Amino acid sequence: MASLVEEHFIRETLEAAAVHIYKDQTEAIQQAVSSASTGHLLRNRFFNVGDTTIEHRHPVYERFLDMKKLQRNGKVVKRTPQHIHNRFMWGLYLRIQDRLMYGLTEDVRQRIRTSLGIDKQQNTTQK
Repeated sequence: MASLVEEHFIRETLEAAAVHIYKDQTEAIQQAVSSASTGHLLRNRFFNVGDTTIEHRHPVYERFLDMKKLQRNGKVVKRTPQHIHNRFMWGLYLRIQDRLMYGLTEDVRQRIRTSLGIDKQQNTTQK
């Protein structure tokens, strides 16, 4: 079971990653996709951060914009991928993984304890 400090760190990490990826993906969508369709892509996507989860909702066709080959009417169509989904989702995953594995240093623990109003003595008696 995670301590209050660890739970706060996890949520903080997920929120920061969601904000970062949302901003970067927005810029990529605006550059890669025609202005006629960016409105729908940009309006209908969001990140929902829970205590230990992050959820990305988006139009289904966003995934297909990344593909090099599509099948239409039984024929394979080659096209230039837009790189607006997979690159960002894998980047998000790796960013979160790295931060959760190595980011909870003693300095970060102390900053979170201070922000939550928990002193170190209180925290050790709860273990």
